[in-house]
Amino acid sequence: MRYKELVCWAKKYGYTVEKESANIISWYKNDNPDNCGSSDSKNKIAQDIYNDITNGVWVEYQREEAARKAAEEIHIDPM
Repeated sequence: MRYKELVCWAKKYGYTVEKESANIISWYKNDNPDNCGSSDSKNKIAQDIYNDITNGVWVEYQREEAARKAAEEIHIDPM
């Protein structure tokens, strides 16, 4: 995802994305500036905003996927 695409996508949902330095990007929710974060990864910023929009759907998915993989790793095939 390009920086300009990220800015436009975030703006649609009421967020502001800004470059703090050459590598660091920050975000915040327009109607609640305490809802914010920063990262050097555009993908991480997009995930953070998506989690904020959906009340943690991505985080919950990651937990479920990790639990599923852990269960597969300890599964013993009888054959």
